[in-house]
Amino acid sequence: MHDDHPLPDKLNRAARGLLYVGRRVKHALTPHGQNPVPRNKFLSARPFKPMPFEEAEAWFRRVHEANEAVYHANGAWSPQPYATYAGQGIPIEEVAHRIPGYLSAYRATQEPVYLERAYAAGDYILRERLFTDGHLLLQGHLLIDATYPFAGAALLALWDRDRSRTEYFDAARKIGDQLLECHIAGILDHACAPVQLLGPLYRYTGDRRYLRAAIRRVFRRALPFQLPSGDWDGQQMVVWYQGINLRNLIAMYVSTPFTLENQGRKDRLARSIVAATNWFLALQDATGAFPLTRLGGSAPISQQMQIVSFDGSTFCQDPTPRAYLVNGGYEIDALVAMYEHLHVSEVLPALHGYASLVAGTHRFGRLEFNTLGAGRYLGLLADLVAAPPAAVVLEKSLGDKQSRHWNAPLAGH
Repeated sequence: MHDDHPLPDKLNRAARGLLYVGRRVKHALTPHGQNPVPRNKFLSARPFKPMPFEEAEAWFRRVHEANEAVYHANGAWSPQPYATYAGQGIPIEEVAHRIPGYLSAYRATQEPVYLERAYAAGDYILRERLFTDGHLLLQGHLLIDATYPFAGAALLALWDRDRSRTEYFDAARKIGDQLLECHIAGILDHACAPVQLLGPLYRYTGDRRYLRAAIRRVFRRALPFQLPSGDWDGQQMVVWYQGINLRNLIAMYVSTPFTLENQGRKDRLARSIVAATNWFLALQDATGAFPLTRLGGSAPISQQMQIVSFDGSTFCQDPTPRAYLVNGGYEIDALVAMYEHLHVSEVLPALHGYASLVAGTHRFGRLEFNTLGAGRYLGLLADLVAAPPAAVVLEKSLGDKQSRHWNAPLAGH
């Protein structure tokens, strides 16, 4: 049913409740034996080296050049002409995902135009897409759960960089308040994406409504359906959704206070995060690639992504057979967050290998994803130059007696 809801609201919510119960029963009765991964320790990654900083800079410049070809003077970007939502207006993600990418790229390079693009995009959301009560004008992708949180999180990122710009925080909170009233989507990554906004809003405001709503989404939708292999049952089974799910779990873990009340939740989240990360570490191949799907790849998915190359003036369709080589945004964002928020250095080699592979294709899929991934990786490299990871990495064992020791120092981040 994806996220369509043709029924009246109360009946729709009741129907979703029945579907949820049915899915839980089916999941409990289905054998899941494929490639189980540890939940109490991180696997070893392949030994990929970091991309040279100059190459990462050049990667983001190529993305920026392609962005400029679809940029509008009002601060927004249209989808590239062969993208999924081309010709359907400006999906809010086209703007929202680019903001953290441009902010990270600016932090790494101090290139003024990158900061200008980020704040112009935020002003565009406030001026042309935000309703007074916190609703957003949606185009193309008409799903609240999967669009509102990315816009709100982007506005929070702008505010976090310059806290005198309180209009961004106020707008993000209004969007979060609307998510409190929103039904929980059927698709797992959509259902839990609001955590990326609700979690930080709880941390910044102390309003427990945001925490309760975030916990309800993750503990009802994400955790019950995670497979022994670290990915998810009932998911679209594509690698970028694995990235979204992992990023949602990280946001939930970081935002959940380490109290006696939440001790069990923190431990469950930690185990789930380790398993989801190990899915990446276990399945990355010698080229740096992750499997496009957990079933081994699919040509139709590649064709749907409408991969393109850009020669400085025009976009051209490109029949690249594996779409995951030209997006990378969600996967890179999640792995960067593993290091940025949880200090898990085990993910760095896998991240370096994948980012180098994506950058080396010189091709694009959905430019908002490319901007997010290239910018976040460039920002990570700048952080690693400024503060390299410790030469001796403490063991992050999550056994029954040690998991609390891993949780406690992370709870404040």
